[in-house]
Amino acid sequence: MTFSLSLHSQTIQVGCDEQNCGGLCYQFTSPFGPEIFQQWDFGDGTSMSCYCSAVEHCYTNVNTYANINGTTTVTLTVPGIGQWTANLTHANCQQGIFIGNTDGSVSNLTDFTSLPGTSFTGSGLSNRVYVYGRVNVNKSFTFTSAQIAVSPGGGFNVFHHRVLSLLQSTTVGVADECPCMWRGIDVYTLGVLRTGRAALKDALYAVRPFSSSNISLNLTAFSDNYIGIMGIGDFIIPDGANTFSANTFTTTSGLKGWCNPEVVADPFYPSGSQFFQQLGWAGVYLEDVNNFRVPATTAVVNTFDGLHNGIFMVNSNAQSVTGGQSQPGIRMCRFRNMLRGSYPVNLGGHGIYFLDNEGSHFLDQQGLGQTLSGNPTFDGCEVGIYAESVGGAAGSTVTGRQNFMSTVETGIRIQSVKGNITSTLTDNEIHSEVDYGHDPEGSAGIWLEDKNTALTTHLVENNRITVNQPVPKPGFGIILRGNFDMIPDANNVTIRNNPDITIQAGRSCIHVTQYHLVDIHNNKYPECAAPVRGRAVWCVYGRGVPKLNPLQYYHRASGHRDFEPNNRCHAVQCLH
Repeated sequence: MTFSLSLHSQTIQVGCDEQNCGGLCYQFTSPFGPEIFQQWDFGDGTSMSCYCSAVEHCYTNVNTYANINGTTTVTLTVPGIGQWTANLTHANCQQGIFIGNTDGSVSNLTDFTSLPGTSFTGSGLSNRVYVYGRVNVNKSFTFTSAQIAVSPGGGFNVFHHRVLSLLQSTTVGVADECPCMWRGIDVYTLGVLRTGRAALKDALYAVRPFSSSNISLNLTAFSDNYIGIMGIGDFIIPDGANTFSANTFTTTSGLKGWCNPEVVADPFYPSGSQFFQQLGWAGVYLEDVNNFRVPATTAVVNTFDGLHNGIFMVNSNAQSVTGGQSQPGIRMCRFRNMLRGSYPVNLGGHGIYFLDNEGSHFLDQQGLGQTLSGNPTFDGCEVGIYAESVGGAAGSTVTGRQNFMSTVETGIRIQSVKGNITSTLTDNEIHSEVDYGHDPEGSAGIWLEDKNTALTTHLVENNRITVNQPVPKPGFGIILRGNFDMIPDANNVTIRNNPDITIQAGRSCIHVTQYHLVDIHNNKYPECAAPVRGRAVWCVYGRGVPKLNPLQYYHRASGHRDFEPNNRCHAVQCLH
């Protein structure tokens, strides 16, 4: 929108800057050229002097809803020539409440008389709030049914003993025409963020809780964020059925750009300083978090869909202990369509990624049930759960249970190569049926890569696995790989009571390489007819005698034994 103000025989052009990402901003074009010295007074306590033909200015601490006809007087002075004034009616340019510092610097919520009291409730089209820069929430405040547009790089800082609440269809993002992300909401020590039926979109870190902060998120849509929740330190999710429930972490239209790298150190540190805009990088990122947990009373499933990673953990724990009883930290969560895109395989394609380079961290995960008729816990992920211990870290513990994993390349992968992980993988149904190209070496329902020399224990029990990998992709039901440096009997690996390991197209139902004594018994391979569908159990380069129960290969009807007399398992065929 543009209009003219007559200045005696001269004319000044005044236009609303509609490309300023939603702020209350004007462009003033002077009738004088840049060779003329000009003085501008913008009527809000700010002024500027310049040799210029045009200036821009944004206004803050304005509420057009409360004073729709309010005016601001702008004065142009050209020394030696004259002075002119003009009255701006802000509601003619942009409706809304405008807070924050227009230069992008940090301000306090209490600085703005345009947003008094402790709450704002939108009504109809009178619901827009525009935020410049970073605003410190230094008083508890509730937004209800508000549409909040934040300037690029801007956001909120929730201070200690203050509560920021976003309720009833409140949306926080950037203006639709803005190509740049906002920074997000930082929740500092003893600060509290509560959301209910809200939406947080187009942010670098939508929510960043720091140590001893408190967040309660219910029915909240996280969309098109680089990271939905970036947890640093021991933040708190309080007990309650709706404190982390029915939230969605999705990509709907791709990410906006990050246009303010100078306002944040290491903005893309979690993904190795790489930033691609096709998908959100992670729904939840955890670093040095000692007790992440979805409360046991959570009422409705949280969904992660269309991201590079669902939950990405670094030196963090996911578990809770109440009255001496351990509870899974990650539960009531569903992961769909996790693809790495342009990222390397260690940075994308995971429902859950667990990395321990310090030692003694743990992941306790429980899915939505092992059933074909239910909705999968993991669906369309390159890897459902990937756990890795590196750098000599010891004492890592991983539990994954009660999952239905559909259309995954690998269901669960444990990488205990230069570290030490103990794992318990039980009651899962896994369908390894797609080749996303995540690992050219092969895919598996369960992949145990245990090459450390320290004592570890792995239990794989009561899992149903189907492998139907496109040729020539090597596909395994369960694969266990070690090395020759292992001390005999150092590790305790048990693969037992798995009622259905089926190879429709692949290599082996159970595949063991370079590993010492392994307890493999009471497993069933109903559709594993060699040579087309591979072998039931295949051991190569094994030392010693695998702990195999020969009865599992004994066909009682024919009396035929499908194992070699020396009891090495590499020639064992299927029982059928």
